[in-house]
Amino acid sequence: MVMSAFDRFMDSQFAKYDPGKTLTLYPHKVVEPYGLEHYSNPPKLAVPEGHLRDFDPKAHSPKTRGSVEVIKLLSGGIGGGAQVLLCKVSEQPAEYRPSHAPFPEPQRYVVAKIFDPMFFPGNNGVLSALVGNDVLAEQLLSRESGAYEYLYDRGKPKAPPSDSKGKGKKQETRNTITGHPNLIPQYYGTWAIRFGMGKGKYREAGLVLMEYIEGHAIEELCDREEDDGYLLPVTEEVIFHDFAGLAGTIQPRKVKLTEPFRLKAFREILHHLVVHMHIGVEHADFIPANVIITLRNHGGVTGVRELDEPRPVLLDLTLTKVWRKTKYAQGPGMGRHCLEWLPNPPHPIERASPQGMELYIGWFDAEWSKERFEEWLVQEFGPLEEGSEEGSTGKYSTFATLDKLEADYFKKKDEEAKEKMRAEQDEAVRVMASASHKASDERVQHSQSRANPPSTSRRQQYRSDESTSTESGEEGIPRSLYRKLQEAKLIASESSFGGSPSPRSTPRSAQKPVENEEEMDTIEEE
Repeated sequence: MVMSAFDRFMDSQFAKYDPGKTLTLYPHKVVEPYGLEHYSNPPKLAVPEGHLRDFDPKAHSPKTRGSVEVIKLLSGGIGGGAQVLLCKVSEQPAEYRPSHAPFPEPQRYVVAKIFDPMFFPGNNGVLSALVGNDVLAEQLLSRESGAYEYLYDRGKPKAPPSDSKGKGKKQETRNTITGHPNLIPQYYGTWAIRFGMGKGKYREAGLVLMEYIEGHAIEELCDREEDDGYLLPVTEEVIFHDFAGLAGTIQPRKVKLTEPFRLKAFREILHHLVVHMHIGVEHADFIPANVIITLRNHGGVTGVRELDEPRPVLLDLTLTKVWRKTKYAQGPGMGRHCLEWLPNPPHPIERASPQGMELYIGWFDAEWSKERFEEWLVQEFGPLEEGSEEGSTGKYSTFATLDKLEADYFKKKDEEAKEKMRAEQDEAVRVMASASHKASDERVQHSQSRANPPSTSRRQQYRSDESTSTESGEEGIPRSLYRKLQEAKLIASESSFGGSPSPRSTPRSAQKPVENEEEMDTIEEE
C-alpha cells in the first residue's frame, strides 16, 4: 500500500522519538492548570501552531539544560495523545531548580511524558475538535505539571530547626509525597523540547519528567467478571521484572497475587489517598488501569533497589484537582480546603467504603459486607479516634474534629463581626458627639458676638487713632474727652485681638456705645 504524503510526514516526525534519539530539555514554566470546570482559563493561546506559550529557548543558559536518550516507547503512538517514553539520562543540568527533585545522574532511567500536539487527540477526539490539538495538549500538560509541582512542594523536607535543640538529630531528607515509598512518582521537572522543521523553523512540545515505575497496572493483573465487572486477580505467578541473583545470573522476580499481597497494596492506596486529601488534592481518575504495582525502586539515590513490599503508584494526574489552584480557592477565606484544617489526615474509614471503591472490588474480597470492610479498616488503621488528642496512639483525624473546628471557626468569625460592629458603632457615636460639641461651641461664640456689639462707631475709632497721647491736653483737647477717647481705643484693641478684659474694666455688656453724631457733638461742646 502506497503511503500518502501526510502519512510519510507524520512518520518522519514520530521517528524523532525512536530509540537512540537524544532529546535536549529546556526549562519550561507552564500556565496554571486549566481546562476543567473548577479551574480558571488563562488568556487565549496566541502563539503560532506548534509553539509553546511563554517559551523562549534563548532565554535559558546552557547550564540549565539537560538531555536524555530515548530507550523505548511505553505508550502513545501517532494519534495516541501523550507519548510516554522510557529514557536514560545523558546529561544533567549544571544548575538546580528547587521546583522539582534533583536531576538523576547519567545512565539512570527516567520517564518522559510528552504532550506533543502533533500526535493528539488520543482518546479526546471531541475535545480536540472543540479547542484544537495545541490547546488540548497545553490543558493536559498544565494539569499534570501543576499537580506534580504542588505535590512535590508540599512533600519537601522541612528545614532543620534553627535552635540548638535540633543539633545531632537525624533530619528527614526524603520527600513525603513524591518518590518511594509514596503513591506519586518522583518529579524531575517540566521541560520543553524542540524539533527542526527545515529552513530555520522549529516546533515545540512540553513534557513532564518523572521516576521510572517498572511494574504492572492492577487492571493488567486481573480479569473482569462478566456479570458484575468485578476484578478477578490472576491465580498464576506473575513476573514483575528480571534481576541479578547472588551468583550474578539473571532470574525473574515472580509473585503470586495472594490476598495478603493485594491488601498490603490496597492499604497503601487508601493511606496515601487521605494524605493527599489532607493537603487539598483529589484524584478523579483513580482507576485500576492508572495504578501500577511495582517491586523495584528506580528513584533511589544509591541506584536501583529491590522492594520487599508492593508499592502502588498513580501515573496519570491530568484529572487531579488541586484545591489551592482552583477558582473557588480565590474567594475570601477559601484558600485552604476544609480537610486541611484537620491536625492529621482523615481516617480512611471516613472516606472509604465498598461502594466508593467499587472499581477495586475483587482486589479486596468481593464478598465483604460494609461491616467487614470497616472491620478491616480498623484493623489496619486503628480505631476511629482523634489522633491529635492526648493519650491517643492514632495517626488520623475524624470528621467529628472537623465539625468542632468548623463550629469554633464560625463562632470566632461571628464574634469578630460583632466586635467590628461594636467598634463601628462606638466610632459613629464619637463622631456624632464631636460634631455636636463643635456645633455647641459655634452657637456660644455666635451668641456672645451678638451680646457684645462693637464699643465705638467708625467715627470714634477714627478719632481715637488720630488723638494725641498726652494726658494734659496740651493741644487743647479737654481732659474728660481725652479720657473717653483712650477708653474707646482700649476697648477697640481688645475686640480686635481677642484679649481678656482687665478685671478692673467695665464689663462689655454694661458699656454703652456712642450711637450717633449728635452725642459726639455734645461731647465736643464739653
